[in-house]
Amino acid sequence: MIDTEQPLAKLPGQANEDAGLIDETVTELNAAVDRGGLTTMRELARIVLDKMFRDDAGAFLLSEGSHASYLALARHPDLRVSKTGIWYAIAIDALLRELGDVDDRLTLTHLKRLVHVPDPTRRRDLAAQVDTEGWSVMALEAEIARSQPARSANAPRIGRPPLPPQVKRFTKVERAVQTLREAAPDDVDLDKSVARELLDRGEAAQQALAQWIQTLRSRVDG
Repeated sequence: MIDTEQPLAKLPGQANEDAGLIDETVTELNAAVDRGGLTTMRELARIVLDKMFRDDAGAFLLSEGSHASYLALARHPDLRVSKTGIWYAIAIDALLRELGDVDDRLTLTHLKRLVHVPDPTRRRDLAAQVDTEGWSVMALEAEIARSQPARSANAPRIGRPPLPPQVKRFTKVERAVQTLREAAPDDVDLDKSVARELLDRGEAAQQALAQWIQTLRSRVDG
């Protein structure tokens, strides 16, 4: 599905964060998110690959973990798509390029299952069966599970690993803080008693966050 054997040229924004490139990419990704559906997934892939990876899904797969501007993009508080969402967008776009024209029976959920099938021939066969036999997602999952060998509990996962729950929780905190920042001009109209209550709650949350940061700092330094 994605060629990872070719040597990579230097990619835009790879070595250092490029603020202009990041902001421009965030704007385009958010506009694509608003449109929704499979078209959105392919548009997300096109934007990221075109902006940062020279339209090369293999370059993305090899470099996403060390690409400074891409990592900053994924952390950007204004971005309305997750890092996992971008990975799926690029993996699905690469799969659709591999498959060519597909029937509407092959839904976005079907495609999300197929990108985790490592063998290209098997992926194509399964996609064809979904198309000709009208398999549901559950039927596809059952066939994938049936045809795969038993995996050791210590075997590496196929595809992108899920984010740790701590990362997911903190992402929600970042988005909430961004929402508060955007609403700050409206806060001057708050009733004084409501403002006092929010101040008390905000200071308590700030203290809890400071304690959490200290725990993380101890983990990093230790």
